[in-house]
Order: sequence, then structure tokens, then C-alpha cells
Amino acid sequence: MEFPLILVYVLVAYFTGRAVSGWASLILSLWFIGGCVLIGLGIVGEYLGCVFNEVKRRPGYFINSYNGNRNDASSHAQATEAES
Repeated sequence: MEFPLILVYVLVAYFTGRAVSGWASLILSLWFIGGCVLIGLGIVGEYLGCVFNEVKRRPGYFINSYNGNRNDASSHAQATEAES
């Protein structure tokens, strides 16, 4: 967003020979601090994403197909116990 403004400033300063002293060090320090903030936000976001996935308590796998109705699992377990 501010990249075009920086580009214009750099071009004007280069061609006219007038530059504000200390501007480059100020901008570089702001970019460094901004980068640190973005890295910190990324770490917090990754942590919150992991916490969110853990709170959902979903299994770590997907069942591709299911034959029968939902009560089949309990009836199947009872049928295998009856057979043995």
C-alpha cells in the first residue's frame, strides 16, 4: 500500500539529490519491528489453530464408506459375541 509512495520518494531523492537525513534508518527499523510483529502473530495463529483442532476432538482419520445404518456397530458386536 505504501510501496508506491516509497518508490516515488526514492526516485525524487535520487534525481534531485535531496533526501531527509535519518529517513532510511527510521523506515528500516519500522520494517524490522513490523516483521517481528507479523512473525509473532503467525506463531500465535498457528498455536490457536492447533488448539482449535484439539478442542473439536475429531478423529484423525476419515471413513471412506459405511455399509449399513448407524446402529449396525452395536448389533454387529452383539452378533459376534453370540456366535462365540
